[in-house]
Order: sequence, then structure tokens, then C-alpha cells
Amino acid sequence: MNKMIQYGFSVLFFMMIIVPSYAKDNMDKAISDAAKDITGNCKEEMIVAIDDFETPSKKMTMYIREELADSIFAEDSSVQIVTREHMDKIEKELRFQNSGVVSEKTMISVADRLGAQVIIFGKLEVYDKSYSLRVKMIDVKTGSYVFRKTYDFNESEKVKKLLGTSQIKRGYTTSVGLFAEVDKDSLDYFLPEIGLRIDYGQEVSIGLMIPVVYDFNEGKNELQKAKILGTLRCYFFPFNVDPSSGLYAEVQWGITLSFTTPQMWAGSETGVGAGFRFTVESVYIEPYVCYVYPSLYYFGISAGMRY
Repeated sequence: MNKMIQYGFSVLFFMMIIVPSYAKDNMDKAISDAAKDITGNCKEEMIVAIDDFETPSKKMTMYIREELADSIFAEDSSVQIVTREHMDKIEKELRFQNSGVVSEKTMISVADRLGAQVIIFGKLEVYDKSYSLRVKMIDVKTGSYVFRKTYDFNESEKVKKLLGTSQIKRGYTTSVGLFAEVDKDSLDYFLPEIGLRIDYGQEVSIGLMIPVVYDFNEGKNELQKAKILGTLRCYFFPFNVDPSSGLYAEVQWGITLSFTTPQMWAGSETGVGAGFRFTVESVYIEPYVCYVYPSLYYFGISAGMRY
């Protein structure tokens, strides 16, 4: 049983470290990769014009333009960047339109008048829940392509918000995760716990917790507990505009099965607690504390996925 506890803590640690890195928004990574490739084709102190990318929304167009400019500057601060604001001052006919469609010839002409050596532009193509960012880089003097490449990424809540298609109120409703706790079962010692929890709901959710407890303080008569607890949770002050996140209060009630040698007995457990759920897309991590009867209190951390 002791090995099982250690294994459970190891799995939880893996989820806490590895899963958040998996959840990093890969649209930003696509833009960052594009910036690296662009600077790799730039000479020192080159003047680069960034035109607006063609996307389905104004917010997305502005985001790609600004994020790409920031990423290029972060890669090579010697590169001088001019964007659509500078271009509009010269060419009034290139007023921003939602589609952002302008001819390559016109863009090259404007970039040349700004003194830019290359111009960068492109298009975001949408395929159900995946996206392709097409990036093009043209030599202003020759009109030939210096660089062109496509960067693919998947849908995320951030992408949906920028495109104006976010359905967060009808978003994640179910979460499944592992948890590890330290239970103050008496005045003399703490008990380690690991388990599985499932929640359903958003602002208010119901759930199920199934922890397993290893009591190493019982000497020869090792005591192993298993609990089945129902939960009712209410969220306050959502984190990152996500209704099933942020500060929450929770009540618990259920049964405790205590295994002894040679007998087993059952009891009940009631508790009230609070915690804070951090979310990154479909991943959550939450620290929490709970006061319970007939035990004293426990604190722990949970991590898992949302669906």
C-alpha cells in the first residue's frame, strides 16, 4: 500500500508539471515559430513592413500583427518594424477592412515608399477545429518571395475569443482528475491520501471523490481507508473569464470504509472547504483545504482534464 501511495503522488506530480506545458496555446507558438523563420531571413538593421493578415475577424487580424511584431523584435532587436498604422498614413486608400484583402502590388508600393526592404503578410485559413497561418515575405525591390511557409495549430479558447466564436458558457462541463491530500486525522499525526475526482457543472457543480488512505501510524494493525464522497461546489470570481474556475466553496458528504485486521467498519464523513481552480484551456490545477467531521481537516492539490 505504501508503494501505491508513492506511485499516486508521482502520477499527480507528472500531471502538474507535464500537462500544463501540453496545454500552452499553440497559436502563439505558431506565431513565435514564424518570427524565428522571418528573422532568419533578415539582415541586420533591415526595415520590415508588416501588413495586416487576412482573417475572419478584426481582433484576430490585430492580434497576429502585433504578436508577430513583438516576436520578431524579441528575436532580433536590430530589425526595424513598420506596421499598418504607418502604411495608412501614406496610403489612405488602404483603410482597414475586416477582410484585410489588398493586392500584393499595392502593398509592395507602400512598403517601398516607407523604405522597407521586405514586406510580410499572409492569411489565416480555418478548417473546422484546426487552423493554418500562411506567412509570406516579399523582397520590395524585386517583388520575389524571400520566404513563405504555413504554420498549423489547433483550436483553443483564445482562438475562439479572437475570432468571436467563443462559447465559454457552454464550454467545459466535466472534469476528471487525480488528487493528493494530507489528512489531519488526529492530534498526533497526518495521513496521506490519493484518489480520483469527477465534477460536472460550471458555476455550480456536483461531483464524486474516491480517496484511498494509508494509515502508517497503526503499527502492526495497518489501517487502510476508502471513501466515497459526494460534493457540491459553487464558484466565485471566475479565473480568466471561465465559469468553472477561480475561488470556490464546497460541501462534502459520504461514507468511509475502514479496513482492519480482522474486521471492517463503515462510518460517515461531512466536510466544508474552499479552494482555487486555475485553468489553462482544458487543464486544471487546484489547491484546497477542507474541515471535516469526525476528522479534523485536510489540505491537498488536484490536477486533471476538462471536457
